[in-house]
Amino acid sequence: MNQRITKKIYKRAEKKLEAFRAKNNDTRSYYEIAQQEKILTPKEKSVFLKIQNEMIQMTRIVVNEIEADELQARYEALQPTRDEDGFELFRAAESILGKFDYAHFAYEDNRGRFEDADGHTMFDYLLVQHCAQFGEENRKMNRWSIVAPGYEECISLYIDKTTPEYKEFEIKLYTQVLQRLERKYNGTH
Repeated sequence: MNQRITKKIYKRAEKKLEAFRAKNNDTRSYYEIAQQEKILTPKEKSVFLKIQNEMIQMTRIVVNEIEADELQARYEALQPTRDEDGFELFRAAESILGKFDYAHFAYEDNRGRFEDADGHTMFDYLLVQHCAQFGEENRKMNRWSIVAPGYEECISLYIDKTTPEYKEFEIKLYTQVLQRLERKYNGTH
């Protein structure tokens, strides 16, 4: 449907909802009235609810980004003194995503890459191991190079951190790691 027509239908629905709300002294939101009352045509209802749902989704994405950024900033402020090696971050990520599987990175493990790795490095490899959980774009990225028969090396630890799935993970991660640091350093349980 033409965007101009969709906009007109949306505005017409909004006016009907506003008139209904004023006439009946209704305190419900336009969204609730559109869902529960039969004052809009099926087309008006469909267009109005579709646009409202898109706005709700966009709002959630923005709120998640702000929340994730604030939590990450708090962790980064504490990290140099309370999680210098990054293992609290790694353990929090493991508790959300699942345990790190060395077999997933057999070539790197055989070459000793994890022997002296800090938590930040382990965290990066854990993200790659579970990249499919962060959206289709991350799952499709080619990260492997064949280095010998039966061996593949991970050539990229890049994860697209802008996906909604990653932002949700980030909120859980930084909330959990901050709680872990609180318990560890303040003795609260």
